Amino acid sequence: MSLALGRVKGTVNHTELENEDVAVVYSVEITHDKKGKTEVKVDAVTGNIVKVEKSDASENENKHQE
Repeated sequence: MSLALGRVKGTVNHTELENEDVAVVYSVEITHDKKGKTEVKVDAVTGNIVKVEKSDASENENKHQE
């Protein structure tokens, strides 16, 4: 989690160990303000950050309405 928080400042909401493609990653969901969340994926073996995906509240609201 500290690696993810080093990349994105905020509060960790959820962590999960996932098997993605050929790597096992920690998926860390971070709320960085009231309107946005960022998902940081950290390789469980190497500790390298492999993906950072940002979303905002309006995207999440649209997904729930569909």
